[in-house]
Amino acid sequence: MASFSKGTSFTDGVTGDVTAAKLHALVDAATPVAGLVTDRTAKTSVAGADLVLLSDSADSNNLKKVSVTNFANNLPTAVITNGTVTTLNSTAATITTGTIPTLVSTTLVTTGTG
Repeated sequence: MASFSKGTSFTDGVTGDVTAAKLHALVDAATPVAGLVTDRTAKTSVAGADLVLLSDSADSNNLKKVSVTNFANNLPTAVITNGTVTTLNSTAATITTGTIPTLVSTTLVTTGTG
């Protein structure tokens, strides 16, 4: 499976068809094919040391690699100060005030009502 479309074409038997300019265009004008990512083998279990490719906006959008662990560690977190949470999956939570209409938990709620 090709990852890039060539930037120029050559014809057999044509004198002078292979030139420095065409060879440069072969690389410089190459473009990623539609299946560059989607045609790859799927990975069903992601490890922290696995790498993903991203465009670095702080460095003129140059491509950079980042580990899954570093990517996850930089994701934003959220705090709900007032409102309703309909579904929450968490390994740890603190409820300062409020009412939980239905609570399914394997740990004890130590503050708040439930």
